[in-house]
Amino acid sequence: MGKILGILWSIWQSRNLRIFPDKRKEGWEVWSRALRIVEAYQMACKATLQRVERRKNQAIGWQPPLNHHYKINSDAAVDKTGKIGMGFMIRDSEGRVQACGCSSKQMAVSSTVAKALALRFAVETFQAWGNTQTVEQRLIQN
Repeated sequence: MGKILGILWSIWQSRNLRIFPDKRKEGWEVWSRALRIVEAYQMACKATLQRVERRKNQAIGWQPPLNHHYKINSDAAVDKTGKIGMGFMIRDSEGRVQACGCSSKQMAVSSTVAKALALRFAVETFQAWGNTQTVEQRLIQN
């Protein structure tokens, strides 16, 4: 399909050059330009596919914890006024959500400290609900 479009575009451009500035292109020139267009298009498509593939390989995604374990995913952010927004989600080894929560506090801390506070909030909440089983912890790194 790309070859056909490249050829058609080259023919169309040749027609425009003939009509408007009264320039003519030989058939071999039209064909040569069409091949260059197709080659450039194919190279652009290949480069795009390579970038997409690299991004797919970089994407980690959520991985479940071991059987009979829970995993906490938590994150936090700090705004310009020093307000922390934090949240967490706890899932079991089958990916089912067991608990989640969010909170905010007015506290001037770094984003790293805010993330640690979010994790502590998750663990304390989970334990307050009577859960004492092993918990895997993961901070989301930005």
